[in-house]
Amino acid sequence: MSSTLSIQPSSEPSSTVSGDPSSTSLGDPSSTPLSDPSSRTFSFVGFRPVEEKDLPCLFAWHQLPHVQQWWDLEPSEVFANWDLFVATYHHKMACPWQRLFIVYAQGQPIGYVQYYDVNQDQRFAQPPGTVGIDIFIGQTSFLGKGYGGRILRQLLDELKKDPSITKIVIDPHVQNVRAIRCYEKAGFRLERIIMPEQVYLMSMQLDR
Repeated sequence: MSSTLSIQPSSEPSSTVSGDPSSTSLGDPSSTPLSDPSSRTFSFVGFRPVEEKDLPCLFAWHQLPHVQQWWDLEPSEVFANWDLFVATYHHKMACPWQRLFIVYAQGQPIGYVQYYDVNQDQRFAQPPGTVGIDIFIGQTSFLGKGYGGRILRQLLDELKKDPSITKIVIDPHVQNVRAIRCYEKAGFRLERIIMPEQVYLMSMQLDR
């Protein structure tokens, strides 16, 4: 991991979530829920670290066609075998250079986000201080209602609070037009196409 990038450790997860889990931000589990009174679609979204009890839900989400279509960070066989899936996520949860979060809205889990030191992936070759992010909505009833953009904006707001992060990248498939438009709207710009995966490397430079 780059010596200049600090991936902040998650709060120690408890066996149960007290109160409203959507009140948890990336860095402070006691933070106030994000309010957005101007929105008719949702009042807040929030994050909490992935825990053991979340694995069945994550496994079920990974069986859904809209997730399988674009999620290629792990081999497809991982999502066809429960034991392999659990082993893979145990490794990810213990990894010192990435952080995994469940997304909450309206008091229920609706999706997943992660961020990581992008220079652990040799495809990217980015300057120190660069993190990569990945996002998906698992609950189908929350698709097409503006939650993707709100989750992305909230995640970016949280990452911008960390002064060690100077750049954020994301790598949608070139055919994932809806996601690409969402990222462009949030301020990401195309850097290059990564082959043979056929993904766009899109980036946002942070002013420090």
